[in-house]
Formats: sequence, structure tokens, C-alpha cells
Amino acid sequence: MSEQVNEIQREMLRKLRNNITDEEFDLMKREIQQKDLGGFGPGEIQRHVTTIDAMFDRLIRKQIFKVGNYKKLHKLFRLIESEQHRDTVREAEMKLRSINYPVEEDEGSDSAQQVPQQGHHPAVLHPGAYIPPGATYMPYAAPPHYAPQSQYMGASQYDSQQFAAPRGPAMQPVVAHPQPSMLGPYDLRQPQSSQVSMSDKLPRGSSMEEDVFRNVEFDHRVFYEPGKCYVLFINNLFTGRSGYREGAERDEDNIRRLFRDLGENFYLQYTKDVTKGQLESYLSALQSTLGSGLYKSFILILGSHGEPQSSRTGGPEKDGVLMADCRWMLVDDIIKHFHGDKIPAMKDMPKIFIIQSCRGKEHARSVSYSDAPAELSTPGMLHSVENPDYLTRPVNSDVLIAYATTEGTKAWRNSDEGSWFVHDLCEVIAEFKDKEHILDILVRVNNRMVWRESTEGRAKQMPCFVCTFTKRFMFKYK
Repeated sequence: MSEQVNEIQREMLRKLRNNITDEEFDLMKREIQQKDLGGFGPGEIQRHVTTIDAMFDRLIRKQIFKVGNYKKLHKLFRLIESEQHRDTVREAEMKLRSINYPVEEDEGSDSAQQVPQQGHHPAVLHPGAYIPPGATYMPYAAPPHYAPQSQYMGASQYDSQQFAAPRGPAMQPVVAHPQPSMLGPYDLRQPQSSQVSMSDKLPRGSSMEEDVFRNVEFDHRVFYEPGKCYVLFINNLFTGRSGYREGAERDEDNIRRLFRDLGENFYLQYTKDVTKGQLESYLSALQSTLGSGLYKSFILILGSHGEPQSSRTGGPEKDGVLMADCRWMLVDDIIKHFHGDKIPAMKDMPKIFIIQSCRGKEHARSVSYSDAPAELSTPGMLHSVENPDYLTRPVNSDVLIAYATTEGTKAWRNSDEGSWFVHDLCEVIAEFKDKEHILDILVRVNNRMVWRESTEGRAKQMPCFVCTFTKRFMFKYK
């Protein structure tokens, strides 16, 4: 293991050497004059720190950093404001953890992972990490090819609660972690630095809408920052029960193939038949994982039975999804775990929730166009572009919830292609991943779905989404 450990550090130093600019090197030479970063004198720097390699060699000799303890290296890169180089260090730390080598946490970082309390599982969800209680590890298997495109007729299954409670012990979830070779090498370098000033985020033009949302190839004021995306797919099949979601296995095939084709920036974790307690463990662990700064976006895909449930506050019923132990979980309670006040590191990053479940027992029917008038209101707005340092963000900003169907209606699936919504969504993303942002993609999915029709009473299904995005999210940036 010793040679493997040393090679991980050598690879990290090679990447840093190749990516540190002359300007950054000059800034680093200034910062290593600090006592805790080496205490180099100007003469020593002039004589001995003439190259990046020479600097790292001196820092290692002074034990400023060593394998598995890169806290001072993180501090150095924070001081020169290079998140890209910190990502390179995080990459090495992640590889060391994957082979069970001890790694010192970066205590100086606002987004450092919290040390789990005794009796809790490590709050990490990347290769070689957290698996919920009772779960088993399964190597990644490439999904079979898509089934041939079938006609839209013939679906008679829907995701609502019409089955008996399970008899005997509940099925245990199976977590299938994709192997790194399937996702490509870990490469956390970002095309652009994530250190963006508030003045960059808020343009000072005459019209914010015209200035921000303009037609450009890539602009960090228009698009969310590219980077690693954590994808968690929970597929409650209710295996071996009367409520078995026949055809939902195809959703797994479609999702696996989609994210495999999207490339190395997407880390997919799949698990099935998850209980409410296990889901809550996942959500708690994810708060620490996403707070680590490794990921620039998050996607949760949840397939299950669903229907409205009473809220704890006694207000109107809200969307609920059924877990493998026949306990309900409100969609709102899931999403609240990812609000900006819960995960500050993700407060201005996209969080996408794809809910494949029924939202009621009604059949969606085809109808004629409505001529009902709509009332418009124009409330006043207080907005302080001139003083951007005083601005805050709503905790529920940068969230997208894509529902398989509209409120109160059923969602459909069949054995050939799986859930209608998941199937069409995967196909449209695959076709337009580098051409359109996610809202345009969802509109295209809606356009496909209006032509689907079930043989059960000629029922329809209309997806919908709720969005508080402030920028555009692309599955693949040009």
C-alpha cells in the first residue's frame, strides 16, 4: 500500500505543477513567508524556491504538508483564491480514503466534513464510503440495451397505494456503486474558478434580465458552474409484494445508461427498496457529503408509489411517497434537507429532484383549451443591486422539482419501457444534453408526454415542474 499511497501524492503534485500559473506561483511565494506555512525568508525564496517543484520539496522537508495531511496546502490555495487547486488536493484525499488511508480534515474550510458521532455511519457518499444499515455492496454492472421503442398504448400500471402491507421482514436495499473505471478517472478540476465575486454575480446593467440572460456560449452569470454532480437514484420496487411496480426495473436500466453516457462528471449511486429510516440516514449523510465542496450540483431521482398525505402541521395534504416499510415520506420533508441554510456550500448551486410517483388517484383526461381569464398582479420589489454585499438568498432558491404528473393524478408505466416520464426524460436528455438547459428539456418531455395514452380509460399523464433556479443548468457544457 505504501507505494500506492506515495503515487497518489506524486500524481497530485504533477497536476498542481502543470496547472499553477506564474502569477499564482508569485502569490504562493509571498504567502509561504507566513510562519505556519514555512516561514521562508525573502533570501531563502530567491535562492531555493525557483520552481514549483522546489517549493513543494521545501514544504515537504519542513513538514508543512505530508501524505494525508494537506490542511496547510488547502490554506495556501485558499489564500491565493484557487478553488481549482483545492479540488486537485481533494481528489488525492478522496483516493486515499478509498484505500482506507487516514486523511486529516481541512479544519480551516467552511465546508469541511463533520466528523461523525459515535454510533453513526461516516457521512460520506463517494467510492469506498457510506452504505446504509442492512445494505449490501454490489459491483456495477453495465445495463442491458434499451428495449425496442414500444407503442404508447398498453400501459396499465400506475404508482399509487393499492397493495397490502408486507408480510415478514422488509426487503433490504441493495446499493450498487459504479466502479471508477465506468465513470472515468477522478478529475475535479473545474473549467473556471468557483471564486466568483458578488459583483460578478450581480450585473450592473440597466436591465438585470437583459444583461444576465443573454445569448452567450458560457457565462457564469447565466449558467451554473460546471463540475461534479452527485446523483442518488432510489427505486422502490416493492419486490415480492402485491404492490410490485412492474416495469420499474427498466427505469434502472434507463437511468444507468443515461449517466454512464453523460460522462465522468456524474457520480451515480443506486439503491432500491429503501425504508423511511434508511432514507433519513441517506439524507443526513448527504448534507455532509455535499457540504464538502466536491460537488457543484445534486440530483435525486425517487421512484415509488405516491399519493397526497396529511402534514404534521394539520394544513392541506401534501405529496407523499411510500417507502419500502410502508411508511410515508412527504416530498417537502425530503427537499428541506437540501435548502441553503442546511448545506451552505450548495446555497447557490442547482439541486434537482425528479419524483416518479402518483400524486393522487384521478385519471388525467384530455380536455379542450380553456378561455378562463387570469388575473395579473405586479407587487412592488425592493432590490439592492447597488449594495450587493448586503444581499441574501432565499433558502429555497436554486431548486428544481420535476414531477412525473400533475397534482391529484396518476403516473403510468409499462413492462416494456418502464415509467413513461423516466423513459422520455432519459431520451430527451441524451439527445439535447449539450444543446439545451434543463428547463427547455423538461418542456420537450411535456411535449412528448401529451401524446401518450393508457388503455385504462384512455387516461393521460401530464408532467410538471416547480423551479426556483437562478441560472441555467446544462447536463453537458460546451
